[in-house]
Amino acid sequence: MVVPLRAIINFIIFSYLTLAYTQFLLFRVVTHHFNIRVIWGFMGLEYFTQLTDRTVQIFLIFNHEEDSQAFFDTSLIRCSLYFIVSLLLPAIVVERLCACYYLKDYERKRRGHISFVILLTISCLGFVLSLEYHRVSSTLALHISMVVINVIASVVNLLIEKYNYRKLRECTNLNKSRREYSLAERFQVSENIRTCLMLKNVVNVVSIFNLLSTVTAAMDNFDLSITLLNVAATVFNACVLTYGSVTMVVFYLHTKPWRDFTRKLFAKVLLHHYNVILCNFFLFSTYFLYGNAVQHTTISYE
Repeated sequence: MVVPLRAIINFIIFSYLTLAYTQFLLFRVVTHHFNIRVIWGFMGLEYFTQLTDRTVQIFLIFNHEEDSQAFFDTSLIRCSLYFIVSLLLPAIVVERLCACYYLKDYERKRRGHISFVILLTISCLGFVLSLEYHRVSSTLALHISMVVINVIASVVNLLIEKYNYRKLRECTNLNKSRREYSLAERFQVSENIRTCLMLKNVVNVVSIFNLLSTVTAAMDNFDLSITLLNVAATVFNACVLTYGSVTMVVFYLHTKPWRDFTRKLFAKVLLHHYNVILCNFFLFSTYFLYGNAVQHTTISYE
């Protein structure tokens, strides 16, 4: 039990560090539209709450406290956050649909009401679905509906990508273009394509974790032993935590200004440590040379 527990602790620490650094980059290096930064910030807050809740629940399972009130409370929080995180991919897709609709001036105007309405909608839906989750006798329909919604969002994301590639060809081929595109429109088309490619990679990478989490969560509908259900709950927690960490890493890898900032930051930190080491070496050498010289002079004088 020591090795798995130690591995879980290391992974939790890595997840917290990954989340903290990506959120720092999100607000320190402004590279995306206001609405998508708000949604990503909400995603980071949701993942932090989810990470803390699932960490507590994992340790409760290891301590055999499945029947405690704390375990029940963490299960309620887990259920609410599960539906919210399942709706985050469709939320970003809806935001990109708005970016395509307001193509002419979306890059210049914030339109903060878009992100507010999207986040309010998925939060309310997540809360309502979590209440329904504890009322119905079988939750299979809810799990299947989440899978269907995310599949539809993935298909819509591919359609948005193709649409913006067509717009990009019109922007670059002025002879066949029906009208002239401004610099703001061209920038927005490029950002739409970059975001769609990032979402597509997120779906490709975390699909296996999403499938495993759905299957293990649906096991509550069957008459299984308490040990098997606890194992399923642990696998579910690990899959969702991995889902969040991998998503943050994919966001980082698909944001070039973040990588450039990180490279400069590490170079600055390494240069600072190099200067400190060089300064200490110089002081030590000076003290060693001149200290011995002063000592020999004092001895000779005596």
